[in-house]
Amino acid sequence: MSNSELNQLSNQYSGSKLGKTKNDNRAIKPVCNLCGCEKFIDSMNRKKVKCKNCGSVERTRIIMLYLKKFLLPQPGMKVLHLAPDYGLSKYFSSILGNNYVPTDINPDRYTKKGITNVRKLDLCKDLDNWQTESFDIVVHLHVLERIPCNYTAVLIKLNRLLKPGGKHIFGVPVMGKAFLDSFGSLNPDENRKYFGQQDHIRRFSSSDLKMSLGMVVPVNLDIHLEDEFSEQELMQYNIPKSKWRNYVGYSLFFLDKSDLLL
Repeated sequence: MSNSELNQLSNQYSGSKLGKTKNDNRAIKPVCNLCGCEKFIDSMNRKKVKCKNCGSVERTRIIMLYLKKFLLPQPGMKVLHLAPDYGLSKYFSSILGNNYVPTDINPDRYTKKGITNVRKLDLCKDLDNWQTESFDIVVHLHVLERIPCNYTAVLIKLNRLLKPGGKHIFGVPVMGKAFLDSFGSLNPDENRKYFGQQDHIRRFSSSDLKMSLGMVVPVNLDIHLEDEFSEQELMQYNIPKSKWRNYVGYSLFFLDKSDLLL
């Protein structure tokens, strides 16, 4: 695929529909930068943030901004995508074909979502069986808070799967006053109380993020998305201003293989 073809394909997913004027941000009509849909619905307690067509939310659209900024992925690259979401999955597979590898501990649940060929991967048991230095990009969003084993070990093993120069892109939700996890038997109500959702077994807090994840990978709490993207872009792709600064649950780690601190 030539560069011109790649740019054409990238533009297809950019949803590049600007408002009526360049100087009046109020005229910008939000659009999903994964599928081009202009309709958004409520998601949990957040108003009008979920794309009605592909299901993208703030964090997936932020990932797309970074991917386009760094022209990733390039044809021929290989991407490992954990717990894939529909919009990103469609984008990756359109560029990479069989070099796109979606995985989950329960692949069957993706059939009704329109994501095919999802491979079974148990992050607590299977990573040692995968070939090292075999992927250019590893992507996962809101996965580490769910895995019932040591998340540091999982990050190390995922890092081993990256080729030299590879990218590790992930995000975790943040809540509460301090890091907390539990491998005990909690009921769904207890999980929601302590970790935010019934299938979460740990929580990360911005108050001590440098003492948890920050012991494994570099953590920058002073995030300013306006330094990376224009205000017009952020508003156009429906990234609420409350997600532009500091580390919140929709912020991303966009790391090189060499960034691992262990």
